[in-house]
Amino acid sequence: MTRATQAAVDHAYRRWSRPLTDQLGPPPVGCRMKLRKDFELCYERKRCPLRDEKKCRIHSEDLPWCFEPEIEDEAVRRVAAEAVQRWKEGIYIVVIV
Repeated sequence: MTRATQAAVDHAYRRWSRPLTDQLGPPPVGCRMKLRKDFELCYERKRCPLRDEKKCRIHSEDLPWCFEPEIEDEAVRRVAAEAVQRWKEGIYIVVIV
């Protein structure tokens, strides 16, 4: 996820976006590509009736809406799945530090 300082976000609210854009880093699609290989497959791949070996991988261009990374903790898995979908849609996820 992209990290930005509170000062950069404050400047963006005041119509000076340059500090924030300098901190954004790679585009959202690139963030998805940087995830670890052990999160590549879908958690539900063994039970899913819609499973497609080529599409149900985190790096796939045709990633389905139901994709969940292979993470054991359900709460973490749901948040990660939401992040992956937002990156796929081209939306930045910014953590303010």
